[in-house]
Amino acid sequence: MVVGFCFFLITIFSVVTLYAVNYKNVLLIKIIIFVSGIVYTGIFFFITIFNPYQYMAVSGTAIQKLNVQRCTEGITVTHNNIKSIMFVCDKQEM
Repeated sequence: MVVGFCFFLITIFSVVTLYAVNYKNVLLIKIIIFVSGIVYTGIFFFITIFNPYQYMAVSGTAIQKLNVQRCTEGITVTHNNIKSIMFVCDKQEM
């Protein structure tokens, strides 16, 4: 459903853009650039706000880095299993 809606929006956007470029409608081209910038900024902030991995210690104190290293030692870490690995690690510390 969402994919179909996105495809529909992209198709409409493409047709309007081709029309604006073909007929040299400068105002419409400026509006398209402005709206594209707003949509890009909105998507960027949406992804940034709802990032589930924002609290991973990529840059942190030496103790945080040591804890992450200790918890993932000997384990293959993937995007799918990092939450469960860190959950088990937190349970062991308590």
